[in-house]
Amino acid sequence: MINRYTLFGNPVEHSLSPRIHQLFGEQTQRRVEYTATLSSEESFAADVESFRDAGGRGCNITVPFKSQAFELCDTVSEAARIAGACNTIKFLADGTLAGHNTDGSGLLQDLKVTIGFEITGKNVLIIGAGGATRGALFPLLAQQPSRLVIANRTLQRAEQLAKEFADYGEIETFDFEQLAALGDAFDLVLNATSAGLHGETAPVPQAVFTTDSCAYDFSYTRSIENPQTAFLKLAESYGCTNINNGLGMLLEQAADAFFIWEDVRPKTRLIGPQVLANL
Repeated sequence: MINRYTLFGNPVEHSLSPRIHQLFGEQTQRRVEYTATLSSEESFAADVESFRDAGGRGCNITVPFKSQAFELCDTVSEAARIAGACNTIKFLADGTLAGHNTDGSGLLQDLKVTIGFEITGKNVLIIGAGGATRGALFPLLAQQPSRLVIANRTLQRAEQLAKEFADYGEIETFDFEQLAALGDAFDLVLNATSAGLHGETAPVPQAVFTTDSCAYDFSYTRSIENPQTAFLKLAESYGCTNINNGLGMLLEQAADAFFIWEDVRPKTRLIGPQVLANL
């Protein structure tokens, strides 16, 4: 029997998740089929339920449906509850939906283990106040950074996140104009906006970067020859040399989701070099 999974999002045609889970299945000798499904805010709930009713075993969720997925689930993990968002759903035998959020754990695994960046005691800036930031906040705060700042085009959205996560740590908030006027530099600058999906980037001021800063984009490209997103190109133009796209995070959060579904965690370091090959 083949276990069927899918990714719901809009857009989804760029996603490497089907390729990644195909490789996970081959490595772990599990028979899995993983597809990408374009959905809409109006049809998302019905699309998930239809996939379940057709024999699907679970699904991943990406932009812009993570909050809707949280509301749809019957039970949620602690990480999903704190984030108020789900990126992974497991369909249980009784027909109920169990929601999880592996974004934060995937980010930490890539930052701390693969890249070797220690967050504790560092100054951290997150660009964007959407679902990706929501999923990353609690794991980042748990690492006890010296300072954590959210900058967003709309200040109110950043302030709302800071209020919701106040029990887990102090968060400063600025809009982009205030951030530019601040003039402070950060050890870690995370781009959590979806602008990269359209080849764009938020107006990040040069002052936030130093040559020792770690620039990390949650987005990624599908090119081995040109792995830099618009945000990373901007960071490099400002003199930043430690630049990283979100492919590692994607691999790690996908491996955590695969474990939830299949009870085995793939070895991501063996998969990484194969993901972009022959695309």
